[in-house]
Amino acid sequence: SVINILADAIGPGIVGIHGDSPYYFITSAFLTMALVLLHTFWGVIFFDACERRRYWCLGLVVASHLLT
Repeated sequence: SVINILADAIGPGIVGIHGDSPYYFITSAFLTMALVLLHTFWGVIFFDACERRRYWCLGLVVASHLLT
């Protein structure tokens, strides 16, 4: 999904001229950062739950992943 952002950044024209949001790139960067952090936390919680055999935590990780 980051490739589309980079393609827009090097393409012709400037984002924000024709009614687009001038905060397009910063919003995309924050959303990407949030998803990376979520995946990191999900991975830590998932493997800890596997190790301690807490199946409700596994379900919580999978459910929150699908919800997101």
